[in-house]
Amino acid sequence: MVANGCKPAEVTYNILVKGIACEEFPEEASKLWNELYSKGLVKKSCCTGQ
Repeated sequence: MVANGCKPAEVTYNILVKGIACEEFPEEASKLWNELYSKGLVKKSCCTGQ
């Protein structure tokens, strides 16, 4: 996707992280979300419910 010049939207990351969490990897999902947030790719409120 990125190789073709298409930047993932926030919703793409949201779906990815929620999928990881649903597969019983909530800690990994949380770590990934925090990493994406620290890079400015997502808003903190998307997965925290805030």
